[in-house]
Amino acid sequence: MKKLFVLFTLLILAACAPSEPRIKGFSSETFLANDIQLSGQVKEIKHGEKLRVYIDGNARTTGFFKKRATLDYPVAAKLAQKDKYPYILYLNRPCYFVDDERCTPEAWESGRYLPEIIEEMRQALLQIKMKYRIPEFEFVGYDGGAAIALLLATRIKNMPIKVYTIAGILDTAQYALLTDEKLHPETLNPASEGFSLSNIPQVHLVGAKDKQIPLSLTKDYAKRVPNPVLMQIKSYPSADHFNWANFKIEY
Repeated sequence: MKKLFVLFTLLILAACAPSEPRIKGFSSETFLANDIQLSGQVKEIKHGEKLRVYIDGNARTTGFFKKRATLDYPVAAKLAQKDKYPYILYLNRPCYFVDDERCTPEAWESGRYLPEIIEEMRQALLQIKMKYRIPEFEFVGYDGGAAIALLLATRIKNMPIKVYTIAGILDTAQYALLTDEKLHPETLNPASEGFSLSNIPQVHLVGAKDKQIPLSLTKDYAKRVPNPVLMQIKSYPSADHFNWANFKIEY
């Protein structure tokens, strides 16, 4: 009985424990968009200066009673930690690490690329743009955060935007087919927005040892963007899907 009680207590603690990655030297912030709070961490945001925005990979569900999003591999957080650029925002997706009764696992599972998810993040970024008169955004998206970054880039108008993806899911439909991932029917797909992305400068970093996002997937995506103003694909020979913090990345 005592062992069962201890196990029960541990399950409760695990369910309630915060799982947001902490970035040394960054301060926690919340951003309101369409009545949903987004959490994030800020190094510094300065009026009139370009802002680099990191978006991490896909979360999974954790917690026995109280289900929450958790990141097993917060690679973008680690990269933001190493980045020497002074003006950085690490922005979580809706329902990541925020308690809200409207948040269900669908927000970070089958519905992770739904239009409303992208719109909520867009609204948060537009508020930051207006408040600080940000002249330019630079997105750095890892894993599923790469798809988010590309979708945001086509929806934020009248300002320069550049996108870097790292081990990125660039074609959500193709990736779902390869992995048997179940996505909502209204899921957005960056690869289907090739013409809109033609005007967005993009740099895609791929690990030669990445078994989840092989170079062929990135090349297939690139073929669907007609006449891009700038698109580069860079392969890192020693990189797999998770060890990107070991490398020096030039932006």
